[in-house]
Amino acid sequence: MLEALQGKVRTLKRLAWSRLPVALQEAYASHRFADRYRQPNTAYLETTSACNLNCVMCAAQRPATKRFKPSGFMDVALFRRLVDEIVDAHPGITSLYLHKDGEPLLHPRIVPMIEHAAARHRDVTLVTNATLLDDELSRAILATPLQRIRFSVDGLTRATFERVRVQLPGNEYAGSGPPVGFEAVMRNIDRFLELRQQSGNRTIEVGLRTTDFRPTSGELDAYRAYWLKRVEYVDVAHLISWTGEVGREKDDPDRHACMAPWAMVVVSWDGKLVPCCTYVDTSGAGQGNLFDLRTASLASALRAERRRALMKAHLDGDLDEVAPYCVGCRDWRSIPIPLRGRDRVLRRLGAVAGPAAP
Repeated sequence: MLEALQGKVRTLKRLAWSRLPVALQEAYASHRFADRYRQPNTAYLETTSACNLNCVMCAAQRPATKRFKPSGFMDVALFRRLVDEIVDAHPGITSLYLHKDGEPLLHPRIVPMIEHAAARHRDVTLVTNATLLDDELSRAILATPLQRIRFSVDGLTRATFERVRVQLPGNEYAGSGPPVGFEAVMRNIDRFLELRQQSGNRTIEVGLRTTDFRPTSGELDAYRAYWLKRVEYVDVAHLISWTGEVGREKDDPDRHACMAPWAMVVVSWDGKLVPCCTYVDTSGAGQGNLFDLRTASLASALRAERRRALMKAHLDGDLDEVAPYCVGCRDWRSIPIPLRGRDRVLRRLGAVAGPAAP
């Protein structure tokens, strides 16, 4: 009865929408889009930048990046403070991720960090490559109120997986940890799912993610079919350019402002606010370090002069001086700004950028 009524309401809404003047539709759509990004809606707290893999499509663990950003682990007190600030002062941040460049399970205090984040925030996601997921750690994670765990697994066959998810001899964890190959990862995930069933945990949602690019493209349909019988969701990601380090942008006359500075708050393990979740610094210039959160609040970070300048550079299409790391990036396409009503959207985004804090 209720479902039927809701269906009728949706039908009436669609009918009413179709009869509105186009100009009014555009105005409403642009208002909704801009309103969504008045404040960030997603936060990434980088629990660690260390990783035991050197995946071929990831620039974060390459020597050019590690030269200026060595492996580090977020201080637990800083992590707890940031989580508390997000929950208490920034309710518009509705999604919280516990990673950026590294493998979170390498952090020696990751379980208490998960416990605190998930107890305070209603939508926390742990992303992991599952190589370290033994029985003890799986049981500990399942005992927390974590809402979502997503396993990064590329390929459905050993040949594809080990073509993409490699551990190079120079990796700081090479030879000192558990196996990182295909069979070990599949076994760890299967065991986690088995322990979830045994534990009676009905709150944690499990998902898989793969990247759609040449090595994996032939297995995507089979990948989805296999995992959707076992987990709640499957994500297929486009190939990220990592601020131009993995494939550079060509001149695109339709290029518009990247929404990342408006959409997300990204904090590196050392407390630095950075432009987005795929930012890497291979120059050593540090221009993407927008604010230091070790000594100030998240509210201050959102008003930071460098953050506002980054937004304005994107709106003006003049990135060379303020954000040269964005020039070659292709990831601005991830959140397309509607063509209809775009001028209205850009004016509203400009109002968010506003004058920098004194």
